Amino acid sequence: MRVLNFDHCELLTKIPDLSSLPNLDEFSFQNCGNLIAIDKSIGFLYKLKILRIMHCNEIQSVPPLNWASLVELNLSHCDSLESFPCAVDGFVGELQILRVISCSKIRTIPPLMLAYLEELDFSNCTSLESFPLVVDGLLVNLKTLRAMNCIKLRSIPTLKLASLEEIDLSRCSCLESFPPVVDGLVDKLKTMSVRSCVKLRSIPPLKLDSLEKLDLSYCSSLESFPLVVDGFLGKLKTLLVQSCDSLRSIPPLKLNSLEELDLSHCYNLESFPIVVDGLLDKLKTMSVRSCVKLRSIPPLKLDSLEKLDLSHCSSLESFPLVVDGFLGKLKTLLVQSCDSLRNIPPLKLNSLEELDLSHCYNLESFPIVVDGLLDKLEILSIDYCIMLRSIPPLRLTSLVKFNLSYCLSLECFPEILGEMRNIPKLYLDSTPIKKLPFPFQNFTLPPTSYPCNCGIVNLPNRVAAMSMLAKFTIKAEKKVSPVQSSQVQHICLTKCKLSDEYLSIGLMLFANVKELHLTECQVTVLPKSIEKCHFLWRLVLDDCEELEEIKGIPPGLKELSALNCKSLTSSCKSKLLSQELHVYGNTRFCLPRAKIPEWFDHQWLAGLSTFFWFRNKFPSIVLGVVSPLTWVDDFRHRVRVTINGNTFLYTHGLKICTTPAKMYTLNLFHMQMKNFNDNMDKALLENKWNHAEVDFGFPFMNSGIHVLKEKSSMKDIRFTNPEE
Repeated sequence: MRVLNFDHCELLTKIPDLSSLPNLDEFSFQNCGNLIAIDKSIGFLYKLKILRIMHCNEIQSVPPLNWASLVELNLSHCDSLESFPCAVDGFVGELQILRVISCSKIRTIPPLMLAYLEELDFSNCTSLESFPLVVDGLLVNLKTLRAMNCIKLRSIPTLKLASLEEIDLSRCSCLESFPPVVDGLVDKLKTMSVRSCVKLRSIPPLKLDSLEKLDLSYCSSLESFPLVVDGFLGKLKTLLVQSCDSLRSIPPLKLNSLEELDLSHCYNLESFPIVVDGLLDKLKTMSVRSCVKLRSIPPLKLDSLEKLDLSHCSSLESFPLVVDGFLGKLKTLLVQSCDSLRNIPPLKLNSLEELDLSHCYNLESFPIVVDGLLDKLEILSIDYCIMLRSIPPLRLTSLVKFNLSYCLSLECFPEILGEMRNIPKLYLDSTPIKKLPFPFQNFTLPPTSYPCNCGIVNLPNRVAAMSMLAKFTIKAEKKVSPVQSSQVQHICLTKCKLSDEYLSIGLMLFANVKELHLTECQVTVLPKSIEKCHFLWRLVLDDCEELEEIKGIPPGLKELSALNCKSLTSSCKSKLLSQELHVYGNTRFCLPRAKIPEWFDHQWLAGLSTFFWFRNKFPSIVLGVVSPLTWVDDFRHRVRVTINGNTFLYTHGLKICTTPAKMYTLNLFHMQMKNFNDNMDKALLENKWNHAEVDFGFPFMNSGIHVLKEKSSMKDIRFTNPEE
């Protein structure tokens, strides 16, 4: 017999005597849940080439082995395995593949001679404290080295890695130094990741002629970019350096093949890397988002660029000079909140689909577009550009959203060149434009379009027009005339005086409304008739300081913000926080002067973060946090969840409030895995307790958690360390 397979033998408790099988080539026992012992005769299988012992959760040890012929050894997912099997003289013959994945109790691996090894994987060995001592450091045939999520591993000895193609040390949160490589020679390396190695301070000089992907993201202690021999990274396609908080500069590099560059959230990065010849003509995606100390970007050639994100670079004083101004393939240009930016040079933007210049408070002029041609542009956001005085003539054939709100110095609507077929959304809140140009005055509004009437823009036959709209805005009116429409889906009333009677009747006229915004309005009661708005899912009542009661709750309500509604009664808030309202729907509520509901499973007192333990999958939970602070208009205040030392950003649904809080506020929301910025599964320990810490981004008075019992079991979640 040459092949023996005991896979999925659930009743098997011991591997029997194997001495009668001297010619065995391949031996596998996987998913043997009750296996506790292996006969010592396994050590006399001199011809054995493949040994797989996987998902045997009860086995604690493997007898000594003589592996003269062994080519593959796989000990993965043996949760109770405490020691690595001994090899005679540390010699493992011709071993090419060694996998010891998710053996969470193994602390050390004895010295080994691994001259023929091609793949080595210790990922998720969370108790492993030291890298195995390799005789002579010789791993000359090794192509793949993975040690992801070895959270206790502090160092790796000097190695010779002349054939290495992939190294992944991601989430080794205690790793303080990168392994010294003999001669710095890893010139066959294609992929290198040290993502989330939060204690790693430096990487030694390396020769990386073949490197295609380099990921240094979330190395928050990394003070310097690795010195690359000759600065040559000519084959590099992907360079990820997100959230390297201590990194101040990057040396000159040659990046001829680069397709993706992400330097986002490097808060101390002061200068953009000098690119040899400024040549990045294969680059498709570039982000320096939230590099708040970055002042300038050198001239670049960006012929293939499709997405450029400069958002929240608050010190950026000038737009990068693009060779020939050519960005002919650019589809997305994001320049939000660049507070110091005053102008943008002329650009050619033939393929642009989205342009966001919002919150550029010092931007004085709109970029001159060659030929005014933006005929593929669908989204144009210039809101809160308070110094912007004019916009040149533009061709906007495909535009579907145009936001000019709060452009306080803009008095003239831009001249529109040629035909403008579809304008479903136009925002002009608090913009002193006196009249709309010809294309708008004669435009036949489709059912999905609306003009934003804030009492400043003059639109003919207002009531007749509103009856056709999908969305409209009214600002600062003492009396609002009712108009019936089944087309209206979004209503925004700001600083309006609304009687109880008007609201009671008016809400019944808009049966299909989906979003209702009543901000800074004089209103005391939201009537019961709102229950008949079956499609209403978002209700914003911020700064309605006289509001006392919400008598009805729409059946489809998911989001409610009542920030600074100081008159709201306790009974009303209790009704809005009833368990029945929140346990089935994906709700996000913001209520003033409210406490964590009593139906929550656990509460914490004042602090900066909350924590719990869970096993298997991330639980379905509702979180509540009481604080005088909110997530409004501050990109730095975001929810971070750290699991087993790996940090993830929660990216959805928290910013439903529109103004800063004036009093302590309860924010209640469902947390879902799909809304994290990265795949959380890779950080989880299989069949083990995972430690989770939730950082809300600001200090709180109280916080709490409720587990949705229909989706998650309380047996799989703890609020104290289950291993103590």
